[in-house]
Amino acid sequence: MSELVKLEVKLTMLVERESKPAHWDWSQKLGLVSGEHVEVTSYKAVPYDADLPESMPLFDGETFDLEFDYERLGAQMQAVYDVMEDGRWHFLAEMSEIVGAPEGSISARLRDLRKSKFGGFVVERKRMGTTGHYAYRLKQPSRQIA
Repeated sequence: MSELVKLEVKLTMLVERESKPAHWDWSQKLGLVSGEHVEVTSYKAVPYDADLPESMPLFDGETFDLEFDYERLGAQMQAVYDVMEDGRWHFLAEMSEIVGAPEGSISARLRDLRKSKFGGFVVERKRMGTTGHYAYRLKQPSRQIA
């Protein structure tokens, strides 16, 4: 008689999304046979784009909604990076106008660019004059060679 073993597997599946994963019959999705059991303790459904790398990082946070925010925030991130990659100083208002997003969103994307999962960039900030306005500059992350 064979023994029971617990097998923990990280699995990536590309499926047509006819309903939310919370309502799926996982046994059927995974093609289990009678007597086999699966317990899904967590899952993450990500929109699939063949042009994006599989390791595309996800945004996070309490108010992040994958369905509504994933593409929008990704496009904002790319647009902010495109403005900042010249290494010059830029104001939030200037970037907001170019990108077409509120200054608060621009500020949030600058914070994201500092995170290692989004590149670990150095985003410098300096006060400009006496008005309380700041300018920001992007520096490429330093890469250490092992």
